[in-house]
Amino acid sequence: MASSTPSQRNDARPSGPRRGAVRLPRRNPTGSRRRSASREALDVYLGELASTPPLTREQEVALAKRIEKAEEDAFEAVCVTGAALPELTRLAERLDAGELEPRQVFSPDTPDPGAAVATLRKVGALEARCVEIDDRLASGTSGKRPKGGGRSLWAERSKNRKARDELIEGLSLHREQRHRIVQRVAGLLETLAEVDRALARPSDKSPTVQRERRAARQRRRHIEQQLGAPATALRKHRRALLTALRRCDRAKSELTTANLRLVVAFAKKYAGRGVSVSDLIQEGNIGLLRAVEKFDHRAGTKFSTYASWWLRQSMQRAIVYQGRTVRLPVHVAAARATAARATQRLAHQLGRDPHPDEIARELQLPTARVRATLEAVRGEVSLEAPLGDDGRLRLGDVVAADEDGPEEEAERGDDREAALDVLQTLS
Repeated sequence: MASSTPSQRNDARPSGPRRGAVRLPRRNPTGSRRRSASREALDVYLGELASTPPLTREQEVALAKRIEKAEEDAFEAVCVTGAALPELTRLAERLDAGELEPRQVFSPDTPDPGAAVATLRKVGALEARCVEIDDRLASGTSGKRPKGGGRSLWAERSKNRKARDELIEGLSLHREQRHRIVQRVAGLLETLAEVDRALARPSDKSPTVQRERRAARQRRRHIEQQLGAPATALRKHRRALLTALRRCDRAKSELTTANLRLVVAFAKKYAGRGVSVSDLIQEGNIGLLRAVEKFDHRAGTKFSTYASWWLRQSMQRAIVYQGRTVRLPVHVAAARATAARATQRLAHQLGRDPHPDEIARELQLPTARVRATLEAVRGEVSLEAPLGDDGRLRLGDVVAADEDGPEEEAERGDDREAALDVLQTLS
């Protein structure tokens, strides 16, 4: 039999959409090329990861110790400048107000959190007294060493600062609190460096330039007030802080890079749930970075074991929020997972798919609620889904809409004209 011509194949299809059919544009022919390019990029990425050897437990501990030492050096550089004192004072105020709990401020290995809270309050009191003495000395002697009765104030300030610094050294702050303080101070120091560069540029006497320079000097004074230290002291220790932060970033980068293959393994495990493998890898990388930030080598577990929880959490959350065209609420997604586990257990016990009432009895929930959960999690179907073996029809070609189609509209128009013609003959 001769093959049909293009015109014959077109005639074989319906001449027009069925009643109220929804017609959607055909798929973009470049879509497959884009998917192919994405797949090639993923293959290149996986090939690069194959050349990265996994870390041993000893190497993981060594990297974790490098990160810990760099973070301690960075926090010490912040404390030397005095920039951590306003932050410590705010922590004491938030503890007194009940906004924070001691476990959120101090490290888990702190033997007596109550004593640590008292120490932090004492640091705040000593700093407040030092500021008060500085104000009195500055107003009376313009910051110079006083004579006579002022010497006692100078001696008291020196004594208070020494006691304050010793108390700070004995504090064991939570890692997240130290990280927050260091990042805030580093950001303000970077802003201070930008202000210094702006003031160092050659300038003329124009009103605009002079106004910008006054604004820059005011901005520098504001940074000094926020950090509680003069700009000269901040510039002196800025290099030590930035060096410690760079060392910390390098060690974190090495630990992250060595575990990227673990992310790919989890992404393949969660593939086929509505989120592409590349997107799962991206979400998993975010979870991996979070695991690097919170990893404690003293717990005795391998980093891969610890990071697995963060990878599962990040990818499962991505599936909940991105895996469906119509996103389900979190509680519905959790109920869906619970019902799925119960369904698997019952199917293994009964040797068949369980009924909704059986699932409800297993979960001790009302049958109506279980039915609603099962109805809510039904998958979506694209109107561009092909029908038949040849795939020439799409689902949207045969789905009827509520409104009338063009054929019904034409028939109704003919009936209306015929009725008008009959009514005219009666007159």
